[in-house]
Amino acid sequence: MGYPVAHSRSPVIHRLFAQQTGQELQYELLRVAPEKLEEAVRQFQRTGGKGLNITVPHKRAVFRLVDHLSERASTAGAVNTLSFRDNEIYGDNTDGIGLLRDLDVNLGVQLQGSNILILGAGGATRGIVGPLLEMQPRALRIANRTIDKAQIIAGITVHEENDKYVGMDLVAIDDDAYDYVRSMYSNAGYPQFDKFIGD
Repeated sequence: MGYPVAHSRSPVIHRLFAQQTGQELQYELLRVAPEKLEEAVRQFQRTGGKGLNITVPHKRAVFRLVDHLSERASTAGAVNTLSFRDNEIYGDNTDGIGLLRDLDVNLGVQLQGSNILILGAGGATRGIVGPLLEMQPRALRIANRTIDKAQIIAGITVHEENDKYVGMDLVAIDDDAYDYVRSMYSNAGYPQFDKFIGD
């Protein structure tokens, strides 16, 4: 559920997961304007939906609809996964754990002691910064078109002044200074990408 959703590859990805794990799954893109978010979530729940993935621009707005938040979602201040049990809504944020599992288990990327740059300061960035910091990088920078948003996420996550973890303007990027770069721009012409040292 998002606005827009046409760029999403989630239906294909989840259909493949379902096939691999022997599950029956119906997964569709739901284009929902911000002013219709609460109505759409409640309707999905009433009609027997089991869960929703939440994407741009709803990850922060859906926060207020949730009855029970996971610690990850609470820390991130953003929700990307809803599940419905006993007429209540449970919210989680799997952005960070999903990224780390892919980097560590699937790709064998060493983040401890590395210099990390994140491009973008939306709900997905909120979800990945905390887990990335747990990997003890040397430095983590968040660059965004609107520097205030990047600085807010850096401040929320770190809870202290620390020049190792800062928000900055996109024009301040020195590309050669980073071991790992992750773009969190998922639409409007900014594709997600990963850059590792040596690429």
